[in-house]
Amino acid sequence: MNIIKSYNITLIISDNKYCDENNLHIIKINKKNQIKIEYISNDIDKTINGNFNNILNYINSKYFWVIGDSISFDSSQFFLINKLLNSDKYDFICLNSKNKSRRSLKKDIVSSDYIYICKKLLWHITLLGSTIFKSEVLQNYSKNGYKNFPQIGAFLEYSSKNEFSLYFLSLNVLATDSNKKQSYWFNNLISTFAVDWVNALIPFKDNFNQKDFYTILKSHSYHTKILGLRNLILFISKGYLDYNPKELDYLLLATHSSKKLVNFIFKLPRGLLKNIYEILYYFKKIFTYPF
Repeated sequence: MNIIKSYNITLIISDNKYCDENNLHIIKINKKNQIKIEYISNDIDKTINGNFNNILNYINSKYFWVIGDSISFDSSQFFLINKLLNSDKYDFICLNSKNKSRRSLKKDIVSSDYIYICKKLLWHITLLGSTIFKSEVLQNYSKNGYKNFPQIGAFLEYSSKNEFSLYFLSLNVLATDSNKKQSYWFNNLISTFAVDWVNALIPFKDNFNQKDFYTILKSHSYHTKILGLRNLILFISKGYLDYNPKELDYLLLATHSSKKLVNFIFKLPRGLLKNIYEILYYFKKIFTYPF
């Protein structure tokens, strides 16, 4: 909490559970120590979208940063973030993560090129906490749709219609909580990273030529490998993923792997897929792409 007080930050918590005595005690202590903190207790689970939109009603500062409950940041590097904020030059400030899928993002980026940013960074912005928004960017945000990816909708709605400036800080400032037992999307892999991801992008399809649009659609899978063939084999073999014809079209749009191979593995028995996965895992240094 020292960093919040030192930099005069207002902390707003939108919590999907009843505000118990322990939480009230923590809030009371922080307020006593002159920490600016607001606690919003939700009666129901508002989901990512609901919490994102909920906090928008409390914006009273020049910049807005939503951090998911599994995200932490390196406080020793906050002075760099603060320097960018104080420059008041950027509508979006994107922060890098220690996650291995972000290893390709090695250089700082300063850009106002909508198509370039979408191809280079839109997949990264799916990480809740990766992007700090200038508050005026969100004034006309529709708050509609974009299930699981409100930050993507907020970025695209503004940047597709307005001139903007974005700074990407390549330093690994963010980290995900390795102690968190399971991510919310674990049992909803396809509906989250295929259906919801594709549906978030479809309204902006006309902003791109066909080649660029399909590059963007597949960029999340390409960089994170979450919908890569090796990962799909693992999830199917363990029973986490079943064939669903309604979701298959979305999966084929979002995965960077061969459509024929993706269709094929859904026809194989789980025991065989488990053996295939073990072989691929053994040779994973060889089979880096397209798996």
